[in-house]
Amino acid sequence: MRGNAYRVRHDSASTTVFDHESLHVHQDALTFVAWAHELIAQIRESVAAKDHLDRAADGIVRTIARGNAQWSPEERRTSWDSAHGSCLECAACLDVLAVQQAGDRAELLPGKETLFSIVNMLLALQRSTAVQIQERREEYVAKCASDHTFFAHERLDVYQVALATAGWMHSFLQGHPAPSGLRRRLDASSTSVVLNIAEGNARFLQLDHRRFLRIAHTAAVHTAACLDLTVARKSASAADLDEGKRLLKRVTSMLVAMIGKMWNVDV
Repeated sequence: MRGNAYRVRHDSASTTVFDHESLHVHQDALTFVAWAHELIAQIRESVAAKDHLDRAADGIVRTIARGNAQWSPEERRTSWDSAHGSCLECAACLDVLAVQQAGDRAELLPGKETLFSIVNMLLALQRSTAVQIQERREEYVAKCASDHTFFAHERLDVYQVALATAGWMHSFLQGHPAPSGLRRRLDASSTSVVLNIAEGNARFLQLDHRRFLRIAHTAAVHTAACLDLTVARKSASAADLDEGKRLLKRVTSMLVAMIGKMWNVDV
């Protein structure tokens, strides 16, 4: 296979043992892991996005190595697709941490830059291994320096509303003493909506994209149910939930419309 991601880095100070260690995309993935590790160490608050970022960053490296070891083009393509999804999950985690004020947006830009580089190399690998490309993968990547937009999913209304919901949830949890278990579920489920919308947008196959959107929809409904539990447990009033419920309703309505369009049926 050919492509920028397969150019060897000539570094006399290091010795490579496996083929994947010489790939630019692998080296950039390791760079991102190191950067993410430092970021995570600085975040004292326990939030779901921090744990997701840790796992997804490691997943990029592991999946690239696994993909390079595969024999068939289809197996390699599947691995590049999975690594691409993990990159967008990491990017979404950074967005969530920003709206939760766990990290400054400007400080998170280097991570987005590295992820953007990794994704472009993965797209090149996809093109070099796929027998037939049914969609133009460039549709999934966008970069606009003026508004700090790196990926196409960041321009989706449903993504921005889901992100606003995660930000609202963080503020709500800070102001209401809900039981710890319920707080964790609210944080985890509202974060899950954002991450699954982002990761789904990386998928080649419409079936896979739809699966992630359905997971996001389920997480949004679960979030709404958990909010109701805060009222039942007298941790909040129904009026306290108005803005959160409004945002969740918008998210679920848009997700239902997107899923229905993919099914090519009226919903």
